[in-house]
Amino acid sequence: MMEKSIRTTLKNKVTASRLLLEKSVIDRLQGYYGIHQSGLIEDSKLLSHLAAEDQEYRSQLLISLDHIRASGLKMKDALEQLIREVAFTHLNRLCAYKLMEARGLIRESVSKGIKSQGFFFYLADHPEDEALANVGDTEKAYRHFLRWLSGTLSEELGALFTPDDPADRLYPPLRVLDQVLELLNAEELKTIWTEDETIGWVYQYFTPKELRDKSHKESRAPRNSYEMAFRNQFYTPRYVVEFLTDNTLGRTWYEMRQGNTGLVETCRYLVRRPNEVWLKEGEDVHHGGMENTEIEKTPEELLKEQVTIPFRALKDPRDLKILDPACGSGHFLLYCFDLLERIYAEAWQDCPQVFTDLRGELSDAEFLRRVPGMILRHNLHGIDIDLRATQIASLALWLRAQKTYQALGLRREERPKITRANIVCAEPMPGEPELLEEFCQGLQPPLIGQLVKTIFEKMKLAGEAGSLLKIEQELEEAIQAAKAQMDAQPQAEQLDFWPAAPRPKQMAFDLRSIAKSDAEFWQTVEKRVLEALQEYAARAVNGQGYRRKLFTGDTAQGLAFVDVCRRRYDVILMNPPFGEPSAPSKSYVEEKYKRTKGDVLANFVERTLELSKPRGKIGAITNRTPFFLTSQAAFRQQVLQKEGFIEVMADLGAGVLEAMVETATYTFSPAQPPNRESSFIRCLMVPDKQDLILQSVTNLSKGQPTGNVFFINPDEFARIEGAPYCYWISTRTIRQVSKHPKLEGNYGTVRVGLQTGDDWRFLRNAWEIPSTLIGPSPRHVWDKEEIQEVCAYEFKHGRKWAFFSKTDSALPWFSPLTLVVNWEKDGDEIKNFMDEKGKLRSRPQNLEFYFRPGFSYMLRSTRIVPYIVPSSVIPTAGRAQVYPEINNEYALIGYCASQVASAIARFNGENFGQPKFQASMIQNLPTPEIAPILLNHIKELIESEFNQRKITAIQYEPYQEFSIPAILGNNGFNGTDWSRFSLLGPDLELAVAQSMGLDAEQLKELARDIRESLEMQYSSSQTDEDYSDEESSEDDLATVQFIEDSEKTRNEELVSYLVGLHLGRWDARFALHPELIPDLPGAFDPLPVCPPASLVNVDGLPAFKGQIVSEAWLRARPDATTLPETVSDHVVGKDGQLYPATIPDEEYPIRVTWDGILVDDPDHPDDIVTRSHDVLELLFPGRGEAVEQETCQVLGVKTLREYFRKPGTGGFWMDHVKRYSKSRRKAPIYWLLQSSRKNFALWLYYHRLDKDLLFKAITQYVEPKIRLEEEHLKTLRAQRGTFGTGGRQAKELDQAMERQEDLLIELEDFRDKLRRAADLGLEPDLNDGVVLNIAPLWELVPWNEAKKYWQELLEGKYEWSSIGKQLRAKGLVK
Repeated sequence: MMEKSIRTTLKNKVTASRLLLEKSVIDRLQGYYGIHQSGLIEDSKLLSHLAAEDQEYRSQLLISLDHIRASGLKMKDALEQLIREVAFTHLNRLCAYKLMEARGLIRESVSKGIKSQGFFFYLADHPEDEALANVGDTEKAYRHFLRWLSGTLSEELGALFTPDDPADRLYPPLRVLDQVLELLNAEELKTIWTEDETIGWVYQYFTPKELRDKSHKESRAPRNSYEMAFRNQFYTPRYVVEFLTDNTLGRTWYEMRQGNTGLVETCRYLVRRPNEVWLKEGEDVHHGGMENTEIEKTPEELLKEQVTIPFRALKDPRDLKILDPACGSGHFLLYCFDLLERIYAEAWQDCPQVFTDLRGELSDAEFLRRVPGMILRHNLHGIDIDLRATQIASLALWLRAQKTYQALGLRREERPKITRANIVCAEPMPGEPELLEEFCQGLQPPLIGQLVKTIFEKMKLAGEAGSLLKIEQELEEAIQAAKAQMDAQPQAEQLDFWPAAPRPKQMAFDLRSIAKSDAEFWQTVEKRVLEALQEYAARAVNGQGYRRKLFTGDTAQGLAFVDVCRRRYDVILMNPPFGEPSAPSKSYVEEKYKRTKGDVLANFVERTLELSKPRGKIGAITNRTPFFLTSQAAFRQQVLQKEGFIEVMADLGAGVLEAMVETATYTFSPAQPPNRESSFIRCLMVPDKQDLILQSVTNLSKGQPTGNVFFINPDEFARIEGAPYCYWISTRTIRQVSKHPKLEGNYGTVRVGLQTGDDWRFLRNAWEIPSTLIGPSPRHVWDKEEIQEVCAYEFKHGRKWAFFSKTDSALPWFSPLTLVVNWEKDGDEIKNFMDEKGKLRSRPQNLEFYFRPGFSYMLRSTRIVPYIVPSSVIPTAGRAQVYPEINNEYALIGYCASQVASAIARFNGENFGQPKFQASMIQNLPTPEIAPILLNHIKELIESEFNQRKITAIQYEPYQEFSIPAILGNNGFNGTDWSRFSLLGPDLELAVAQSMGLDAEQLKELARDIRESLEMQYSSSQTDEDYSDEESSEDDLATVQFIEDSEKTRNEELVSYLVGLHLGRWDARFALHPELIPDLPGAFDPLPVCPPASLVNVDGLPAFKGQIVSEAWLRARPDATTLPETVSDHVVGKDGQLYPATIPDEEYPIRVTWDGILVDDPDHPDDIVTRSHDVLELLFPGRGEAVEQETCQVLGVKTLREYFRKPGTGGFWMDHVKRYSKSRRKAPIYWLLQSSRKNFALWLYYHRLDKDLLFKAITQYVEPKIRLEEEHLKTLRAQRGTFGTGGRQAKELDQAMERQEDLLIELEDFRDKLRRAADLGLEPDLNDGVVLNIAPLWELVPWNEAKKYWQELLEGKYEWSSIGKQLRAKGLVK
């Protein structure tokens, strides 16, 4: 196989060549022929520079465009297709010449451009072009030479060198040709032109990765056949080609010869067993192998058993029909050619019963001379939807035939011409209606013409559906419909030649001139339709010139496609496309392939079973997911199990194709073998899959078992829900596991929840919303069985925001929830959220489970990683949530956390490394009863782990569990490390397995899949948090760490805590007296609407001025969600005594800035730094200054003021933005408003926003500051007046005055910008969230997000918001 470094070089050269050629085509079309890329076609009268010949060429180009447009494309799209095809044809031809030169098939023609030897020979034989070269028009002469060269090859390589190709009218200029040839003739590529695979890599690399990525981003499904083609241009590695071909074509001949064939040595990957028993014709089959018994045999025992092989009659090699239904560059067919040559030679030498028509007529040498032509004429067939692919495949096979001729020592003139290769482009029949009508005129009886039109109509999808188009069935069904119509008519209605006879009733088919009794007609009608098509395709061209040539050519191509589809094949080999079908073919594919819809590769498997002969063999390399995904259960159960049989599979995994897919390569057959035993080779773990497969196959033939080879009857898979191909699990374990009832409906319920339709509109981070609007509110008494009713009532009567289970961070057992969702009036707005067409955008599903406790899990991970979701939460649609039966919570979450559950769920994973755990995978889990003793151990473990991991959120803002910063707390930091292999530990893992009836060996067997997945991740430095962004919008991302605990983050947290204390957000008494910190509720209990650290009022909600609760109230509070018992304005203490429920603000340990404004001004009493000094001294008596210095040192600043003033990275503002940005929402609540030169700043507290706050900031903070600085300037001026014009003191005062004047300008600018925002007169609504409310302050906030959202608001983007509506009402929206 070509080395990767050389492939990379080739890729770069092909990309550069494509760009050059496409540009030259565009320039030629626009600048010379007046055909513009925009779709504009200039009037030919304006193109006086065109000679008559060029005018004719232009007409032909326009005919080509019309021909492309006839398939339904717009002019601009048709032009793009024409440009692509022409550029690729030129590149293909140049590469073909290079390949032919390297093989000595043509004289040097392009390697030295116009100095090539072949060009000089051409000039010697063509005086007119020699004369052109002599007068300086070498470019035209060379163009004529290339056209001549193309013509000499067109008879044998018509697909690539057809003289009617538009490329012959759009030659690149010589300078472009020179540039391209310079790229192709690069020294690094000099060795590749003798390799068969080179042209395949050129095909793959012609379409740039950027275009593939763009296509995937714009549409999940291919929008047309072109996208379908280039999305699936992945070259099949040689070892995969050999593995599949050896075990299909090689295996077929091996069975025909009953093992007595030289292919045993040639086919390295042929899977054989040491004790094969060959049955004779008519001999009964012995049903040995893997029987339906409880006694499971070891691999050693199985390999010692006899394997009976049914008799397969010897065939003439010419009758071996081989198809690649998605042939691409023809890699499979090339290797088939190699094997067929050996088969032909062996049959000629050793099998006198075949080739009887040639024996006695041909010598051995003459026979071998004919073999390449016979292989291409009789054996090899290929279909592709991409014309470029068929060009390349035809070229590759032609070159392969020439290789044989060279080996036989045949000179060029002695070689038989290769005039036929059954490589077909699946294209629609031509769409020009007048030509179709002309075609059908004169066809008798008229039914023949109707059936021809039927084929034309059905063939419209050929270019999209390709081999999946069941065109042969369509024709058969049409004929049967006509026959049924005939049978339904009375005999008299067919006799319409009598004048008096009434006209027959108009029906679907015109059956005139067909007698009802004419059985021969109905037997031959299909043949007559095809003959009619063939007759037209072969008819001499006359009358309509180039247009007629195109039509005739396409009809022949379409006829060839029909012919290929009508055949049945001994061997089918493929690397089919995967994913969704193209948009135009989607409805057809889903209608015709109901059992395999969802993935085109499964459609291809179903289709090839139809195209195969009864004992044919099919080989494929595909995405491995259909063998496991729940959504492909019908494919496995109804297609593979009933209509096909997997014979051997190599489960390859990642790193095989140049695509982000995990693959499997396998052979299957419609024939059901006598021993019902499939062989599986597990290659998921190793990078060198080729060597592992080869070694495994070799050991099998010797009867030596290896740990990566498995034998199993696929019928066993049906015992597991959905029949996943869990081949690595023993039959004994499958049977034991399948005895248990599934989770859904027996032990719990798995459901997905709310899909908002617009997360940005309906979700907020909890700290963006006033706690008074989040439910359920704190209560004196909680009845767990009534929580759903409480939530339902509150959200109908005042509460608006409910906690939402969507999260971007997850850990085992505990994961913090940060989002809330708008559920006001029982979710009325979301439930009625429509698009402009009146279609519901949201999906509020499974409402009866809202607010119920349960657990969810990482959606994509190595294993199931469950975490508890408390009551009062609305579930997301992005991840399923499990709702255990009452009192079964700990048993079910413990089981789901076990290795057994993860291993079984992984049976349905679409990805080996990190499968996506869909709801169905949990629903279908076989689930055991958990004994009480085991349940107690599980509960103890879970509660311990839950509480330990919760400490992380307790110590860090902005989580709802935040109680005290890490630097002040005594809890320590437990980190987020956890064993991805086992969440329960070895003892509990085994105990859970035993509850399933499994022993330690079976547990090890199940856990193998998890262990190997982890080993693969560790070897590639991948973890459960390494994901692409492709699924991020679906809430798939789950990180294993949501806090990076470090000395720096702890000190950042301390400063943030200080700010919260100043503004009355946090209660300083918890830091002074940690015993006052309220307990958090139980794991499954409602979340607190206020974090435990909050400064609250007697309702348990944020306190305002004059509302601070007393220490007695805090001590009496049961937990953070439950209120203490109160009598009037007193609280009942734990001793039963009454105590005041609140205290005067003056008794609180620190002075709170209730208006929500702090200032960066050392002269102001609300200076943020001075206030921080004071609080640090309170928290760390006698050590406040030292702590501050330590904090600054850790944060990398000299002073705390520097930290507050620094607006970028490393300053408090950006640290705060980062800390308060969760779940893809940025929501800082302490806003920095800073002057232009950073000499003055205000800090505004988001939760104190009202319509007067900005005016208050101006009048109470900014304007007093300006007046103070104006007085200072006056003082400086007065002092300056006492000095003369010179002297040091005078100069210093001048400089001080200048600085003061600059400061005043800066302050006035700050005031003016703040006033502009205030004068907008906007009423803040915190329901809009942080970024929309901060947007009007974009001139002062050092954050680009503010300006971005302000601009979007003025463009009318958020008109659903309060601020958006206000701006519209004020006429400010553009």
